[in-house]
Amino acid sequence: MYEEMATKDNVEYIAGGATQNSIKVAQWMLQTPGATSYMGCIGKDKFGEEMKKNSKLAGVNVHYYEDESAPTGTCAVCVVGGERSVSP
Repeated sequence: MYEEMATKDNVEYIAGGATQNSIKVAQWMLQTPGATSYMGCIGKDKFGEEMKKNSKLAGVNVHYYEDESAPTGTCAVCVVGGERSVSP
């Protein structure tokens, strides 16, 4: 399902998860690139690459273990007219 959604127009990738979301908010509040850090695990796939890129763009100093045997965790959110639907 995620592969199909990734082919649609206006797709945005946002690094998330409860802890990483909190770190991104702290980073936004501090407004100093690299003031926060996050360590985690991603798969060695295109979603993992998007996670790294998005986190670094947010100014978070990230270090991920890249696991070749498992995919990166994903969650799709479809937003239409301000309403959203979440798929785990």
